[in-house]
Amino acid sequence: MGYDLYITRKDDWSDTSGPEISMDDWTEYLFIDKSLEIDARRAAEIDPRVASHAKEPTHTRWLDWPARVPDENEAWMWIEQGNIVATDPDIDFRRKLFLIADGLEARLMGTDGEVYDSIGEPESGRSRLTEKGAKRAWWKFW
Repeated sequence: MGYDLYITRKDDWSDTSGPEISMDDWTEYLFIDKSLEIDARRAAEIDPRVASHAKEPTHTRWLDWPARVPDENEAWMWIEQGNIVATDPDIDFRRKLFLIADGLEARLMGTDGEVYDSIGEPESGRSRLTEKGAKRAWWKFW
């Protein structure tokens, strides 16, 4: 299990109410940012609701990610409960997520509630993620 970052408009990403990022918002943003691409095939493999057409595909990859190896090592994000989610993003991906958040008039927040800045670091405190995106061991966090 990894550590998630959320692009959110809510006070806290886990809030059940509050302003959400809709599929329409995401589609509009993707029209502007050509470095992002929805992959309906990946979405259908991951979520049976997409395969049955009960849910729209939202799995999106960042095509310009420096560590990208097509179809082997991808920077994925998806819409979940009105947020855009990415798991274990490295520093480059965190910076991109911040730019996406800025474009969507949202912010980038970690699972523990820390807010990330434009350089991919939390505004205060220490990130649970290493530069390469792996979750920092709990005894190295403090």
